[in-house]
Parts: sequence; structure tokens; C-alpha cells
Amino acid sequence: MDNLKGRAGEILPALVTTPADLKQSRQKREERSDAVQNRLKILEVAKALFAKNGVEKVTMTEIAETACIGKGTLYRHFSYKGELCLALLQETSRAFQNDVLSGFGEEGRRTTALGRLYLYVDRSIDFMEQNHALLRPALENASAQHNTDQLVAYASMRLLGAVLLKEAVASGECRSDLDIEYMTDALQGLLGIELFIYQRQAIGLSVDRLKAGVRQVLEGIVTKS
Repeated sequence: MDNLKGRAGEILPALVTTPADLKQSRQKREERSDAVQNRLKILEVAKALFAKNGVEKVTMTEIAETACIGKGTLYRHFSYKGELCLALLQETSRAFQNDVLSGFGEEGRRTTALGRLYLYVDRSIDFMEQNHALLRPALENASAQHNTDQLVAYASMRLLGAVLLKEAVASGECRSDLDIEYMTDALQGLLGIELFIYQRQAIGLSVDRLKAGVRQVLEGIVTKS
């Protein structure tokens, strides 16, 4: 009994929460809440400024001033503009991936496995076209930081492409001897951000021409009737 009393004397003080402890806990929760709110505000302001003035013309200083926060707060969340662009891209990327995972909704259900593969190509190019202003700085960020999110995104899209290729082979629309593993990476290469930016901005190819070009490549794996 005395031993238990002694143990209780050691344990109970550690379980007692003092007013100071409660205050500190409340402050930490408020700090976390403020951090979340600041991040959302930064993203909202950046998105609006990018749409109004263009990504290249907007500076981090302008974002901080418009959001009414200090530069230190901004840089604690995003070390430079590329990280900000990547964060804005993540939301639209998830929506795009969900579209692919759903089989492209009603449009996907009305077509064949090969048709869904073509939809994947078209939607991928449309996504890059709609988000091209954010893609370049985000890509530079990924190269500089070896960003894990970018690697995960590539792996996810690679997996989706592989599934669509397997379905097209299983349906008999694509060659049965297709090297799916190789073709998956070849397809991802054709739909890569770097190539898209070069073809659209340096060469000036149209979106329709890019889609048609990838389809021409895929014709080589289609079963000949």
C-alpha cells in the first residue's frame, strides 16, 4: 500500500493540468489555426494575382502585401514562387486524376477501352494547356527540390496509363504482344510537361496537333483489322 501511495505521488503530479498548461495548449491550437488560414489566404491571393497579371509578372513581395502578411510568414509556407505554383496545381491535379480513375464518367462509359486511352491523351494535354502558366515554375521547383509530390504524381499517372493500356490489350483493340511496361513510360514521355512546354511555346504547335500526334504514335499498337 505504501509503495502504491509512493507511486501515486510520482504519477499524479504529471497528470495534473495547470492553468499555464491550458493556456499554452490553447496558444498552440491558435497558432496552428492561424497557419492554416494564412496558407489558404496566400493561395487565394496568389491565384487571383496570377489570373490578373500573369504568373511571371507577380512577385512574392506583391503576394505578401496583397495578402496583408509579412514576408517571413509567406516564406515559411512557400520558399519561392515555384512551390506556390505547385500547391495551386495539386488541387486541379487531384480533380484530373479523379476524372481518369472514374473512367471519364459518362463519356468513358459510352466508348471502348481504346477510346478511354485516347480520352486519357486528350484530357492530359487539355490539363497542361489549362495550367501551362503554373507548370513551368512548378517544374523548376521540382527540379531544384527533387519534389516528392511530383514523383508521386508521376507514379500515379504512370499507373493510370498502364491500366488503360492493359484494358485496351485485354479488349483485343491493342496488340497482344505489346510491351506494356515500356509503352507506359513511352506514353508518359509523350505527355510530359517539358515536351509540352517546348512544343507549345518554342515550336508553336497547336493543342489539336499535339493530340493528333500522340494518336498517330498509338496507332502503331492498335490491332489491325
